[in-house]
Amino acid sequence: MKVREKMIQGLVAIDSSATAEVVAKKMDEGSVGTVLVMDQGKLSGLATDRQIAINVVAAGKDLSKHKLNDFMTQDLVTSSPDMDICQAARRM
Repeated sequence: MKVREKMIQGLVAIDSSATAEVVAKKMDEGSVGTVLVMDQGKLSGLATDRQIAINVVAAGKDLSKHKLNDFMTQDLVTSSPDMDICQAARRM
């Protein structure tokens, strides 16, 4: 089985310079809990609703001023759509 067979389509992406407030609104609009973070058209990380809740809201930080770069996950492990799914699982 290939990774392509289990991939999720229609992912939501946002620029790395966005604030937590903008990210949260984008998540709400797309009904998603995770967004891909793009920097100059390239994948640079991902951010989750949990990261916003813990690192921004619970920490008492201003959603409109706290930047995505400050709390997103950056060191991603990726695979190609044509990679065997077992190989991708071992890689992660």
